Amino acid sequence: MHSLLLGMTESGKTSLAKQLIKQFQRKGVHCISLDPLGDPAFGADFVTDNPAEFAWVWKTSRSCACFIDEAGTVGKFSEHIKEAATKGRHWGHSFFFLSQRATQIEPLVRDQCGALFLFRSGMQSRKMLAEEFNAPQLLDDIQMLEFHHCTRNGYQGIKKLTFD
Repeated sequence: MHSLLLGMTESGKTSLAKQLIKQFQRKGVHCISLDPLGDPAFGADFVTDNPAEFAWVWKTSRSCACFIDEAGTVGKFSEHIKEAATKGRHWGHSFFFLSQRATQIEPLVRDQCGALFLFRSGMQSRKMLAEEFNAPQLLDDIQMLEFHHCTRNGYQGIKKLTFD
């Protein structure tokens, strides 16, 4: 299932992504990352800032956890992000789209996501996501390093980001 990791700067979304990468790797799942900063601290098996290179890797791989950081703010990634969202499942991949605001992620991409990890966000994003995920609980404010966890099947609750 594809997922959205959304929240304000410094709210915890990148830390959660790094934890998810470690969990996937412990299970033997390869992780790839498209990161405009090319940050090796992401810990993925493959990290690039090149959208075409990222697309080539996921298209020639199977059953990976694929992370796209700054998925809503980097316009040059747009076509690659839409293709990943709409076609990635055919390769067995799960994509994780990280962004500061829900409004930065195209509706087509949001619609393809079955899970949401929502950190502290503005009311506009929370309202949109509460409607899209049929989860009014997303309107409730939360503290830093907390996040709402929601799937298309229902609200899962507020979780707290913990560090190893």
